[in-house]
Amino acid sequence: PTHTPPRISLGVDAGGGGPVDRGQRMGGEENVPDRFLCPISAEVMVDPHINVVGQNYEKSAITQWYARAKGGQITDPVTNQPLKSDLLIPNHSLRSEVGCV
Repeated sequence: PTHTPPRISLGVDAGGGGPVDRGQRMGGEENVPDRFLCPISAEVMVDPHINVVGQNYEKSAITQWYARAKGGQITDPVTNQPLKSDLLIPNHSLRSEVGCV
C-alpha cells in the first residue's frame, strides 16, 4: 500500500484568501487522484514543483510556506524536515497528467 502524506494547511488558500476547505476540489471534482492535490492547499495543482526532498507542491503554496519560515529555517510541510535549500523544480510530467484530467 502507498502512503498518502497528510495535507497541511497554512490556514489560507494558496491565493491568500480565506480558510482552506480540505475537501475542496477545483471545478467541484471529487474523484481527483491525491497525487494531483497540493498537500498544503488541498487543491489540484496547476503549477506543480518538486522540493529538495522530492515532494510535490503547488508553486505558490510552497513559496508562501518558505516565506513564513520561522528564524529563516525552512522545512518540508509534510515531513517537517529542515531543508538545506529552497530549490524548486517544475514537475512538467505531473503538470501534463493533471492537464489530462
